[in-house]
Amino acid sequence: MTVSSFIKENRVLVAGLVLPLLLIGILAVAKGIPASRIPLPVHKVMYYSAGWSSKGEIVARVNSDGKLTAVFNAAPHYTPAANDRNPTTIIFLYDPQTNSVDDTTVTLDEKGNVTALEKFKDLQLSDQSTAPDGYIFEPYRYRGYSLITDMFSYRSYQSGPTLTYNGRIITLPQPPMPYGTLKFIGWEK
Repeated sequence: MTVSSFIKENRVLVAGLVLPLLLIGILAVAKGIPASRIPLPVHKVMYYSAGWSSKGEIVARVNSDGKLTAVFNAAPHYTPAANDRNPTTIIFLYDPQTNSVDDTTVTLDEKGNVTALEKFKDLQLSDQSTAPDGYIFEPYRYRGYSLITDMFSYRSYQSGPTLTYNGRIITLPQPPMPYGTLKFIGWEK
């Protein structure tokens, strides 16, 4: 029996197998078209991860001049112990043009002052939650793996930081040592 004669004799069976696959292909293309027409982000985004310390935490933010600052917030009921570690914060800067993450570590010096932020001192930042080009930073995004997973499964996973805008999702490279919750600082102007 040849393939053409098999198809002629079993039209309903062939249609029952081919049409669902064709529908899935059409839906996959339709899902990707709108997001692919949205331009890529232009502005760099800055965020940080603060590690745990019994002494307190270092918080990074944008001051009124649009510059990056870091402030140490001491724990209210801190009692010194032998194994105390200084709080450490890692500040990340994502560049969408190169798809790379630059980072610097901020901690306390011997006198208990926050170390200088020399690496990012010349950046002019905006603490607006939305970038001028419309993108929004999300520290963690819960989403499915693919169209098939979205259609036939309830499972999702927690991916790393993303930039989102009108259905377009740009997954940022995972930070080298994420050991705390990622928090948004601002966009480069």
